[in-house]
Amino acid sequence: MKKRVFAMILALAMAFSLAACAAKPAEPSKDPAPANSDNGGSQGSTGAKPDNFPKDSVNMFVHAAAGGGSDAMARTIGSIMEGNMDVPVVVDNKTGGTGSVCWQSLISSKADGYTISTVASELTYIGALGYASIGPDDVDFLGLCQSWSGSLVVPADSEWETFADFVDYCKAHPGEVSVGDGGTGNIWQLAAYTMEKETGIEVNHVPFDGAAGEMTALLGGHCDAIVVGASEAKANIDSGAMKCLCVFNDKASSAVPDAPTAVDAGYPGLICNVWVGIGCPKGLPEDVKAYLVDQVKQAVESDTFKKYTEERGTDWNYMSPDELYALAKSDMEKYAAIVEDAGLAQ
Repeated sequence: MKKRVFAMILALAMAFSLAACAAKPAEPSKDPAPANSDNGGSQGSTGAKPDNFPKDSVNMFVHAAAGGGSDAMARTIGSIMEGNMDVPVVVDNKTGGTGSVCWQSLISSKADGYTISTVASELTYIGALGYASIGPDDVDFLGLCQSWSGSLVVPADSEWETFADFVDYCKAHPGEVSVGDGGTGNIWQLAAYTMEKETGIEVNHVPFDGAAGEMTALLGGHCDAIVVGASEAKANIDSGAMKCLCVFNDKASSAVPDAPTAVDAGYPGLICNVWVGIGCPKGLPEDVKAYLVDQVKQAVESDTFKKYTEERGTDWNYMSPDELYALAKSDMEKYAAIVEDAGLAQ
């Protein structure tokens, strides 16, 4: 009798135990959700260091010549990443074809994380110009680092005090005002044509050799105005040799914070900026790509890089891979229309 009672008690105890286990909620997974991005995004990833990466130096291609703004940015970002990753980041300038030489080299590189590159706004329109069959869909973006606004700049003693003055004069004297730009394939050439289209004016386009050539021409009286990067003209504006009538953006430029924006002037479609970020070949292992995305973000958000942009007069402008991809695709569509309308294709 005692044995039967004991057995019944034991059975009831086991039943209650099993019921309690079944009612207990499952432990949540500690593994992060996998990244789900159309173009190298890192949302949902931790950017944790992979077990075997990096073991050796990382090469960073740069689409611009040594000594320029994009080169200086790349070397600053590379130096910060080098310190954080504890491996050398070696800068390799690959110039030519408005960036096409650099990005073709990037696309042809092994997708293992040991080759990264600057990516820039030129990537969005070299296809339309006919320089190379390359565009934003051919690379993966790791993040945006900086940008700077296009602007209309005139001599300090110019009769035009405002952008409205300039536009009104051009409308009254179609084709008479000479406007310098950065030359064939330069972003400021496209910006000059964008200005013409958005404002409904007609100007005499005069190409020069890059921003430096434009400013030399303006100071020498060889053109009436120039479309150039606000940060590139900053020194001449600060010295009182030039004045900025408008920045082609919807927000103020850190280089010339007092200059009105295109939106202020009543032309919200007149948005033309240079941007520079970091990219990689498509097809990297997901853990390596997430780690590099995190390294770029850390570098851009560092005090060292923010100080660099302040000193250069460029706009600190971090964007995630997905955000940068969306910007690139939007610019690609915009500039393709400008190239076609202006007949700039080679």
